[in-house]
Amino acid sequence: MVSYKQIILFGGDTMNAIGRIGIIMPEITDPLDYDVIRGVYSQAKELGYDVLIFTGIYNSHLEFQQDAYVYGMENIYELICKGKLDGILYAASYFNNKKVSERIYEFLKQTDTPCLVLGEENDELPYIFPPERESMRMITRHLADVHKFRRIYCVTGFKDHYESEERLKGFLDAVSEAGLSENECLTFYGGFWHDIPKQIAADIAAGNIPKPDAVVCASDVMACAMCEGLKENGFSVPEDIAVTGYDGSWGAYSHSPQITTVFGREYQLGAEGMLRLYSMMGGSREVKNDFCQGIRYGRSCGCKKCDNMYAAEGDTSLTEHIKVKIQRYTDRKAVLASNFIYYMSDRSTLEELIVSIDKLGHLLSGWKWLDICLCSDWIFDFDNPAAFRQHGFSDTTFLALSKRAPKNDRDQYSFPTEKLLPALDEPHEPLVLIFTSLHCEQQIFGYMATAYEEVNDICVDEYYVNWCNAVSNGLYNLQRNMYADYMKKQIAELSVHDPATGLFNKKGLLDKLPEFVRECRQMQKSYSLVMLSNICKEDISSQLVINESMLIANALRLSAKEGEISARLGDNIFAILLPYNNDETDSGQSEKRTIDLERSIQKLQGDIINPQLPELIVESVSIRNESIISISHIIEEMVKKVSEKSAAAASSFSDYKNQLYQLRRDIYLSPQEDWSISVILKRIGISRSHFQRIYKAQFSVSCMDDIIQARLEKAQQLLLYTDMRIQEIAEQCGYGNESHFMRQFKNKCGITASQFRKRSE
Repeated sequence: MVSYKQIILFGGDTMNAIGRIGIIMPEITDPLDYDVIRGVYSQAKELGYDVLIFTGIYNSHLEFQQDAYVYGMENIYELICKGKLDGILYAASYFNNKKVSERIYEFLKQTDTPCLVLGEENDELPYIFPPERESMRMITRHLADVHKFRRIYCVTGFKDHYESEERLKGFLDAVSEAGLSENECLTFYGGFWHDIPKQIAADIAAGNIPKPDAVVCASDVMACAMCEGLKENGFSVPEDIAVTGYDGSWGAYSHSPQITTVFGREYQLGAEGMLRLYSMMGGSREVKNDFCQGIRYGRSCGCKKCDNMYAAEGDTSLTEHIKVKIQRYTDRKAVLASNFIYYMSDRSTLEELIVSIDKLGHLLSGWKWLDICLCSDWIFDFDNPAAFRQHGFSDTTFLALSKRAPKNDRDQYSFPTEKLLPALDEPHEPLVLIFTSLHCEQQIFGYMATAYEEVNDICVDEYYVNWCNAVSNGLYNLQRNMYADYMKKQIAELSVHDPATGLFNKKGLLDKLPEFVRECRQMQKSYSLVMLSNICKEDISSQLVINESMLIANALRLSAKEGEISARLGDNIFAILLPYNNDETDSGQSEKRTIDLERSIQKLQGDIINPQLPELIVESVSIRNESIISISHIIEEMVKKVSEKSAAAASSFSDYKNQLYQLRRDIYLSPQEDWSISVILKRIGISRSHFQRIYKAQFSVSCMDDIIQARLEKAQQLLLYTDMRIQEIAEQCGYGNESHFMRQFKNKCGITASQFRKRSE
């Protein structure tokens, strides 16, 4: 019987890895998962390639509830788009969740890397199935030739499914070769699951189906179900009916009686898939793979010779797997007393956390390398805590830990994510590596990689998962602690800064005052206090008040002079401590500073049509040799003075409000009247500049533009509903000159008055 064999090409000579092959697998738990990896690694190692396995650890089911934790684990598949690989093997048939599978297909379509799908047909990517017809023929011939059974049934998988049909063909080949009656050798489609085999057993017991000598099942799951179904209906296996399976699974091994089955399918799939991928990559070396599938004998077929050894000659995969499992459970005693979750969950700095991870790395068994790789944005934006990485990986990765036995490699530096691991570019013998996601509470931190010399050393079990979770929780708690420290600093900053504008507040101004005074005296400069406010009119929105305050604050920063200090002392009160040379005057410097501020306000308004410029109240006072306490009192008095002036100005504005509304009503009722600004000013009784400011502030349009609009609206009405001539309409709307009316109408309305009238007809 053929056994697993390594293809030795160089007489045992070692070689450095020359490239990297990626495998996408949902989990690594079953011995069959290990078999496909062994098959790939057996060929990749001889060809000089590392094998990088990207696994979400948990093979999720679409019909079961998905949560952020599962999505976080499955995020590792997005690393395929980032990493630089020579070839990719996608174990698509192993995935339960078709949505995840389809998403991976989309990733693969985005890469130019050669990709080969294992065990599943695809219209866009090349795929491969292992040969299964011959092994099914072989196990059927065993029943016919060794046990002399004549009535043999076959239960295969799904109709028109490639593997199901191939195994069925193998069964029919054996029936024909052994001279069995096809009428007696019935075939069924069992869907690779429990239900149909159990129903077949019930139908046999009920006499609906003739009792067979043996049943060949195209999967171990169906074989175990068939045995259970026969037992439930009073039959003994194999005394009454013999049963065989296909897969070489753990379930067949642990079943009573142990199931005679075909082993090596996954190994052969991995080995032949690797060689096919190597050819797609342009590989030129000739590599032979003489491994083929074989029969693992058990009691279910009636064989007696294997009572004490459930294996074919040289087939040690299951027994070795069991030995490794037993040794691992022995090693787990150290985990029980390690308290590793605590030691990774309460660290103050990244360095402290990495030291803890480093010290606890021995709890994971079998690895040769252990690397912790963090996205460049693994810490969320402290100014926007809701913004953090929820999928994918950054273009640059931080190597937080590069742990090696017996000592660590160089770590704590950044590298391009396409490298996956910097150590892969260093000389080393081919290894098999596991890549898994580091994530917590919907946030993606990065990934972890563990490298092994042998496939049997891999152990992605609950201890491995808990260890990864402890690392992720440590990162999560660390960034929360960092965020708490950041907020404390922000609060401390806010105690001297105005939170809305970023300028100093009153406390900040007073705290800076001693230093400001000292510097002015050292430089033999005088200084003054400039206090200003914008008029808060009662009838404008609070948002406009806020906008005006922010505008003034931004203008203060834009026009800031060297050595001065700006502060916001109230909602609409600002202060400037302004140094100046002794040969300059206080009033001159204060006036110049105010002009610069107003220019900055206009500059910030930019191209805004009809900008709402704030009206400023400005007061200044020169400060000589007063004490700090005296200056504090001066500031208090100036705040009070400017507040009173601002309130008075706002009240004055309110007094004129009713007059302005009445004026505007009169303009629109009688636009033909003489509404010159001089006439209006006599009616209102205020200055031209003050009138223009308050009118525009009230109605968001200048008074003259409002008059023109009123006249043109009346003109449009007359054009629509009367037969009056254009000249008459111009006169009725207050225009003494028809040409002036025509120009203004076209300028404002976009068409001539005549065109306006024709369009409405």
